[in-house]
Amino acid sequence: MVIPEQVVEGLNLLWFSDLVVSGGGTMNREAAALGVPVFSIFRGKIGAVDRQLAAEGRLVLIENTQDVQDKIRLAARPKNAQADLRPRRALAEIVGHLEDILSVPHSR
Repeated sequence: MVIPEQVVEGLNLLWFSDLVVSGGGTMNREAAALGVPVFSIFRGKIGAVDRQLAAEGRLVLIENTQDVQDKIRLAARPKNAQADLRPRRALAEIVGHLEDILSVPHSR
């Protein structure tokens, strides 16, 4: 385990991590987007995005103490790996909506 001596910007911290264990939220989703193994210990109602990431195998939900032993594997992640930059459906839909909005004439 390495504890940085100074503050590290969040995305860099995630990118250079071997895995992320967090209570949920943005950091988990950003780690999943970067392809970093992520384990959520959040115990509230699981949101749709996290359920989808779990279904895709990009986020692992830790539901009890046994899951910590069974699901979390401590292993170095190759740091020379490139981010997965394949087009995603969500991005295409967002861009499509923005293009639709921008193509509609607006009165001022």
